[in-house]
Amino acid sequence: MAIEDGSKADTVLLRPKTDRKCKWMNAMFALLATGAAAATSIAELGKNGNLNARWSPICSHFSQFCIHGGLAILASFIGSLLLMILNALSVFTLYSKVSD
Repeated sequence: MAIEDGSKADTVLLRPKTDRKCKWMNAMFALLATGAAAATSIAELGKNGNLNARWSPICSHFSQFCIHGGLAILASFIGSLLLMILNALSVFTLYSKVSD
């Protein structure tokens, strides 16, 4: 996933300025969604543990920490959704300016 994000940053820097804002928004969305997915993966590991690696679940010991972590992950996914909506609005605005 990091390679894909690097290639997105590369296309933002090397393309003409006409659609640079849209590409920056897409790169930001990719980074935000990647971070939210990684946080979800680690939260699942903290909640259920991994018996093969001898990692015990920690939510039974630190329940308030897990609640706050879950709310933070929810907020990051809401942020991803809002940024995706903003990307769509930007694309429609740019498309309408080009078609006029």
